[in-house]
Amino acid sequence: MSSSILRERFCRNYGSTTQNFDYLSCDGSMPASKSISLFIGIGLLVLSIILFSISSSKKNNQDNKNKNKKIKYVLYSAIFIIALSFGFFIKYAVVYFTKYLKQYNYWKRNVLSNKGLEDLSILQGVTHMENELNRNYRNRGYGYGYRDYPSNPSLSINFG
Repeated sequence: MSSSILRERFCRNYGSTTQNFDYLSCDGSMPASKSISLFIGIGLLVLSIILFSISSSKKNNQDNKNKNKKIKYVLYSAIFIIALSFGFFIKYAVVYFTKYLKQYNYWKRNVLSNKGLEDLSILQGVTHMENELNRNYRNRGYGYGYRDYPSNPSLSINFG
């Protein structure tokens, strides 16, 4: 059984227990709306790396003062953007450790029933196994996850 089916079933059975918690989705994970600062931080970090590479690659080849000034602005922009990205990372870490984990631990200890805890551990185990299988297939050079692995055409059944 895939983790998406288990997640849907878990949310149907226990999703109402997370309605009073702002930082929990129906399966106990952090909602994307609360973790958006992590994705913004990653995007800004990538942008700053690109700007650093632009400023360093053209610095050696330019003799014109005007172009050197533009490269200097690109470098300053990269420094500002990398500082901004670290600010988003810090914001995410503060929210994760002070809000999400506090609510998650309270929900897991005090709100979920024993059957809910058992279903949550099954969901987390299956999700972990799927992630490991996908990682192993990518590392072997297949380039896609285990769900996308091509089936053997000789084993397929034609129903007409």
